[in-house]
Amino acid sequence: MGKIFVSRSPSRYKKEYFFNKIDKRYFSLLSVLLERNGLQPKLNNLVSFITWNYDLQVEMTYSSFLSTKNNSLDTINTGFHFMNDINEPDIIHLNGYRGVFKHSGQVYPIVEDNTHNNLEEYLLGLLENYSQFKRPNPDYSECIKYAWKSDSKSIDSARKIMKDTDILIVIGYSFPSFNRRIDSELIKEFESTSYHKIVYQDPFANEDIVNSIFSNPSDVILEKANTKQFYIPHEFLFPSEGSKIVF
Repeated sequence: MGKIFVSRSPSRYKKEYFFNKIDKRYFSLLSVLLERNGLQPKLNNLVSFITWNYDLQVEMTYSSFLSTKNNSLDTINTGFHFMNDINEPDIIHLNGYRGVFKHSGQVYPIVEDNTHNNLEEYLLGLLENYSQFKRPNPDYSECIKYAWKSDSKSIDSARKIMKDTDILIVIGYSFPSFNRRIDSELIKEFESTSYHKIVYQDPFANEDIVNSIFSNPSDVILEKANTKQFYIPHEFLFPSEGSKIVF
């Protein structure tokens, strides 16, 4: 079974793409990759996301496809698995994800100023959180879990996905030096089996980095010009009859 690996950094494209806003290209992407599944759509089982980003833009985009509004993160997670304690998540956040914390097995949103209408509402939210979840508290845990920790489950899950990946799509990622060791490990897993395609979509794609990261850099297709939409492989859009469809 093949997979698509997508790592993205929206701020590398245009200034208007911030972490607290959903990049509109995600709506187009998920409209293609999601499938009908009763009341909740599901991600095509040949597709996976891996990201270093803390934001939940993909998850919030998925929420917009649900029939209800203001969905809780637990509700989103039942249809689009992103919490790292799930065995086969749809998206792996290598460093965890921001905006929420866990308490007594439940997920709660972190009080942030950009999620409230005014200062008074924001301050009241802080007071309520402080009174309910005072630390230190053994039942409290953050959802930021750095990949370089020896007990990182996200890295193990990412390795497994990369080993099963046939088509690798890297979107808007600069391969920074502080992630290079783990990036190299994941790429090695990908290159350890027969693969079909590598696409690197980024207007600032650096060929020197490609040469240092990939064993066969000539296999990497650089997509610098077309960044108005996230790249979707033709193999996914136009599968041939009788052929093995791998992503």
